[in-house]
Amino acid sequence: MGNRSRVIKYAALALALITVVLASAYFTAVESGIRSVKAAYTAAGSYSFGWISDTQNYSQSYPEIFTSMTNWLKAEAGGRIKYLFHTGDVVNTMTDEKQWQNALSAMQVLDGSLSYSIAAGNHDVGRDEVDYTRFLEYFGRIGEGTGRDIEWYGDGVVTAERFEAGRTRYLVLAIGYGAGKDALDWAGELLSRHSEYITILITHDYMRADGRLSDNGQLLLEKLVRGHPSVRLVLCGHNHNAEKNILPLDDDGDGKADRTVIQLLADYQAMPNGGGGYIRLLTIDEKKKTLSVTTYSPYYDDYDCFEPITHPQKDSFEIS
Repeated sequence: MGNRSRVIKYAALALALITVVLASAYFTAVESGIRSVKAAYTAAGSYSFGWISDTQNYSQSYPEIFTSMTNWLKAEAGGRIKYLFHTGDVVNTMTDEKQWQNALSAMQVLDGSLSYSIAAGNHDVGRDEVDYTRFLEYFGRIGEGTGRDIEWYGDGVVTAERFEAGRTRYLVLAIGYGAGKDALDWAGELLSRHSEYITILITHDYMRADGRLSDNGQLLLEKLVRGHPSVRLVLCGHNHNAEKNILPLDDDGDGKADRTVIQLLADYQAMPNGGGGYIRLLTIDEKKKTLSVTTYSPYYDDYDCFEPITHPQKDSFEIS
């Protein structure tokens, strides 16, 4: 072998070694970051909210998975988890009573243990001709008679609930699919009356699968988010993916951002077993001023629906 050939051979070996070392360092860093975010869920001084969406396949074909989710949430309620958000498509077929019954059975597990709000999705009320009859029959006026601080528009087309967690007063505003102008006007007036609360807006159709806002999302942004500085977090489902869209907003017009609105999409229905029972856990650390997102399936006893090595920051991440 000539000197030139040996040089090429050793250079190739060195390049391969460097590649292995760098890859190992990258995977180690990713795994370390994932462990750090997961640890946030149990960190002292923090608290969490649960978030589920697009449970229609569970209601239709996998009711045991739906129940496994709510049983786990019930066990965590009162300690770690303070509230649950459902961003719609509770059922797959709005005319199928069995699906509604399956969904109701799963959600009733939480009664008396964990408060929740649901923003109806298009599978719950229809897409072209919106009809809230069955949704309201099963999930209208959620929390009525329990002493919770709740207001409704149209018995549950829009629901607003105020509560405290940690040292913060929250308002959860659930905007159902197809809510019309009068409903959005009502929601806007309510936000104006309760501007001292940190608002979490939950709705079904807000972001596209690529993270951009949908037409309805743009409408809600202009109608409710942009003009109300109390809105800090928007959660949605509808499109099959998990994405985030961080939006700085200048409220006083001085050219500097006054707040950041965190906009998150999570919809796992296209995954095996109707979505695999994955729950988003949103952990607030008021001292560090961070929001940590963890994704967990009690059905699989597994973290991260999307493979974290190939999809870093998809299902586990921190926002400060």
